[in-house]
Amino acid sequence: FFSSRRRHTRCSRDWSSDVCSSDLQAVDRWFTREFQQRHPEVIEQRKAQARLQDPGCYAAAYRVLAEYDLAGEINAIRHPTLIMTGEFDGGSTPRMARLMNERIAHSSLYLLPGMKHSVLLEAPDMVAAQLQKFFDA
Repeated sequence: FFSSRRRHTRCSRDWSSDVCSSDLQAVDRWFTREFQQRHPEVIEQRKAQARLQDPGCYAAAYRVLAEYDLAGEINAIRHPTLIMTGEFDGGSTPRMARLMNERIAHSSLYLLPGMKHSVLLEAPDMVAAQLQKFFDA
């Protein structure tokens, strides 16, 4: 469901590609091409922040995400829940979001159209609008 051995292997093998922020592959996972072209200053700032991350801590966090599967426990959530991710997010995937939506009673799902992983930086107004709609319901 949420974890896989394939992700764990990737974590062990190339986790540093996300930490090594000059890696275009990581930036392409985080942001759409259009955003990268329109906001190179944001991209450079995010790369600088990524360079400051401790590689060991990053790898440990990544390993937790890869190795622990809480899918069997999320059905215990009983409160209204908003599940939101980017339509093209390769980390917090739409598939994962749909599965969470199926298993959490009283949940709502919203896929941010055209977005990848860094929705808070790329589409804060879209995220805020969905949060406002959820809180107003």
